[in-house]
This record gives sequence, structure tokens and C-alpha cells, in this order.
Amino acid sequence: VGGFPESVRSFIQGTDGDREETIRNKFSIDGEAVYGRRVWVTDDSIVRGKTSKSLVSSLRKNGASWVGMLSGSPPIIGPCGKGIDLSHLIAGNVPGGGEVDIEAVRKSIGADFLGYLPLEELKAAVDECGACHRNYCFGCFEGKEPIWGKW
Repeated sequence: VGGFPESVRSFIQGTDGDREETIRNKFSIDGEAVYGRRVWVTDDSIVRGKTSKSLVSSLRKNGASWVGMLSGSPPIIGPCGKGIDLSHLIAGNVPGGGEVDIEAVRKSIGADFLGYLPLEELKAAVDECGACHRNYCFGCFEGKEPIWGKW
């Protein structure tokens, strides 16, 4: 799977049609490379799930025998008060309420496996880099807008 270096983030496009066109233009799959193979896809995040679902579907159409999806972030479950449109969140809109139903998200995108980076591991990684996670916003991962300085 290859992407264009100047890729536009599909989840920030204004309409479903624009998002779908961005996804179609963003990736190409070498069918010979994936045919009959187990394929892992990694992405920095899964917002609406449209890119993930499209990639999984394309990989299967090109003969992948199994597709696993890994997200480099925790599930995005809440809106962003900083101006990014995070409506129609796949992890925030799946059956089960409260706790994210990862199995429902996995089924929705059609993957054989789905894994997310746990929030506590993300915070620990920030701390290990010499920064303090308390200085960063995790509202979209926690489902609440933080009040700066009061965690």
C-alpha cells in the first residue's frame, strides 16, 4: 500500500464525497504483493473509519487473505473543542456505549484484527520523551474537554 507524500487528511474534508475522493486518490495497492498474504495496516489514528474500511476492502479485493489494522493512537471518542470536525466518530458511535467496543469497530471496518494504542501508554510515551503529559490535551481520547491546568 502506498500513499502520496502530500496526502490530505480525509477526515477533515467537508463532505462524504470529498472524503471518498481523497481516499481513492491517496492509496494504491500492488495486488501481486498482497495476493494470498496476511497484511498489516498501520495508521496514526482512526477517526470516522472510512479510510480504514476502504483500505481493508481494497486489500481483500486484491487477494489479501487476512488484514490486521493497528492505530498509533487511542480510540477517538469525543469531539475536539479546538476546531477540528470530529463528527461521526467510529469509536464514539458504535453499540455498547461507555467503553469503546473495539470488536464492533473491527467489524465495521472489515478487518480481521484491530488494535489501538492504550491511552495510558500514549501518556507514558509523552512523559518518557521529557515532556509532561499533563501539558497536552487528550480530550478526544477521554471524551471530555479538559480545563487547562486542572486535570
